[in-house]
Amino acid sequence: MGEKLRAHVRTRTAVLLLGWLLILWSVSIGGHLPLFCGLLAINGYAFALMAIDKRAARRRQFRLPEKSLLLTGLLGGAAGIGLGMVLVHHKSRHASFLTCIPLFFLLQAAGIWYLW
Repeated sequence: MGEKLRAHVRTRTAVLLLGWLLILWSVSIGGHLPLFCGLLAINGYAFALMAIDKRAARRRQFRLPEKSLLLTGLLGGAAGIGLGMVLVHHKSRHASFLTCIPLFFLLQAAGIWYLW
């Protein structure tokens, strides 16, 4: 594994961990602000990943693995990945993204509705 990929994995893990800790904290205290902050952190990061990977694709630089983007979408970043697909036009023709990201989003929306 290259150094750039290791750095990406470390950052992804830290952001997802922080986001999920905030979400779990909101469940324990019954507050909505930590839930909102956790989801914003995860989805903002997911959107940034899509924009960074699109820029790298144009410049023919190091690319993030598709499974890493999908994993980020699965673990809470489906809205951010979906916005990246629409606004940045990245991965918008890939069948795996066109099927998985809406499914992940629906599952996450149902989970948020349940927690709310």
